[in-house]
Amino acid sequence: MSFSLACSAQAEDHHDHDAHVFSAGGIEVIHPWARAAARGADSLVFFELHVEGEADRLVSARTSVAGEVHIVGLTVGADGAGHREVGEIDIPIGAFSFDPGGLALELRNLAIPLEQGTHFDLVLEFAEAGSVEIEVAVEAAGATQHSHAGHSH
Repeated sequence: MSFSLACSAQAEDHHDHDAHVFSAGGIEVIHPWARAAARGADSLVFFELHVEGEADRLVSARTSVAGEVHIVGLTVGADGAGHREVGEIDIPIGAFSFDPGGLALELRNLAIPLEQGTHFDLVLEFAEAGSVEIEVAVEAAGATQHSHAGHSH
């Protein structure tokens, strides 16, 4: 089962943004980021999850910067690589990644351009933990990982 929402709004530019970890109900979302893209185009969102306590299920996501949000997985075939909807995803206890080589959230029909250096809000809906509001950093269009510029660990 796939889930999508119709939304509209604008990205925000946060100069003093230091938080890269968001949490609720035993779930931490670490370093959420997306690739820059033009208005009307699609983009992908990546992040790492840390789950403590009980496993959960990512049911859906929503944001005001895209017409639809889908949970997708990378596929490779005769026609090359692409993404296909996978619906809800079981999230085990421990670390679990949404990364360029696997799962992602696909933002379809962007309402505004996603420009490198900006941020936007996104809500993840989990079956048990409920809503987790996160702020997604926009990286370069060809980025393969979250930039650690401007902060340290």
